Amino acid sequence: MHLRDGRFLDAHTDFFEAFKNYDESGSARRTTCLKYLVLANMLIKSDINPFDSQEAKPFKNEPEIVAMTQMVQAYQDNDIQAFEQIMADHQDSIMADPFIREHTEELMNNIRTQVLLRLIRPYTNVRISYLSKKLKVSEGEVIDLLVGAILDDGLEAKINEESGMIEMPKNKKKMTVSTLVVPNAGDSAAVKSDSKEGTSSSDGTSSSATQPILSGPPPTSCNQELSLEGLRLWADRIDSIQSSIAVFKKVM
Repeated sequence: MHLRDGRFLDAHTDFFEAFKNYDESGSARRTTCLKYLVLANMLIKSDINPFDSQEAKPFKNEPEIVAMTQMVQAYQDNDIQAFEQIMADHQDSIMADPFIREHTEELMNNIRTQVLLRLIRPYTNVRISYLSKKLKVSEGEVIDLLVGAILDDGLEAKINEESGMIEMPKNKKKMTVSTLVVPNAGDSAAVKSDSKEGTSSSDGTSSSATQPILSGPPPTSCNQELSLEGLRLWADRIDSIQSSIAVFKKVM
């Protein structure tokens, strides 16, 4: 019930307790329960392999479980091809179970999202067609994955369907450390381009006679919800402002 309602963490807790109880009583149902425990573990996107636990470890090489053992490893490695191959090779033990089959597409989307985020991380502009080719899905599916990543994973990006590009801010992964600067101490500009198909990246600062003493994240509209990263940036900016005020007080 928890899985169908999307309450994956609750489902994981319940399946773990049920598995321990069935195991202690020697019930054959422990095997099925362990499969569902592994499924819930993947759906909560846990980095912990469930077969590392002392309760589940003795079962990892059992014929009915070995497919799930391989499946969770491919899932945590974000290996799309291996994951699909495991499902194809173990139709009887995985896809034949309607409860597991019901969630395989969601698991695939989770893997594709992680691969997508890894593909776009170094760049500021990426063609949607390039991502489609890499992920082996349609451009429409890529857009759906991007929308999910923006809403659920905090991806800072803009989907430009007219140009067929995904656009990210140039400073998307960087935080400007607020400091007191010496006038006329400009930094040399640096621009890096990448010749990989469908991608480009840039990173640079321009020299100036004087630079702002304090800098931080861009202004945010009162109606805009701040991401966790945005809150961290503002907290760091406040700390920097307080440090700078303290320095000025000493100078005065």
